[in-house]
Amino acid sequence: MPTLSDANGRWGRGWKAFRRSRGMIFLPFTLSFLAGRLTNVNRGPAHDWLPMAQKFAVFIGALYLVFPFWFQKLVARNPEVYRARGRNPEEVTLTVATACSIIPTMLAFFLWIAGGPAQHVYYASAFSVVGSFYWAWRYRHLYSELQI
Repeated sequence: MPTLSDANGRWGRGWKAFRRSRGMIFLPFTLSFLAGRLTNVNRGPAHDWLPMAQKFAVFIGALYLVFPFWFQKLVARNPEVYRARGRNPEEVTLTVATACSIIPTMLAFFLWIAGGPAQHVYYASAFSVVGSFYWAWRYRHLYSELQI
């Protein structure tokens, strides 16, 4: 009987990507919930560097939302490199794209811990969820190949 790590066994192709992306898709909801519930917690005064860090986080978050498109083209040019290592290029792209999509939420959450507003976590979560669902929809054939 194949184990859960056997991507081509009983569970079908795409099991690893499904497991990873499923966990990452729910992270923005979790961080938004925590920011909403813990807004009354005393996080100390806002730091002087916080406005500059928020602007920098917007730039980095936008960069990570665009990065998966470039990465997808990079993988599509030479998929044999991933297949030679025993990896499915589409699973790799889905995992990287979903991970990159949730980074804006994590940046906003860390800045919220430093004293920023919880609204930024909500906005970043909205972008992250849209990005994650877009990539999950784009590679939905990996999910349909699961034999659960």
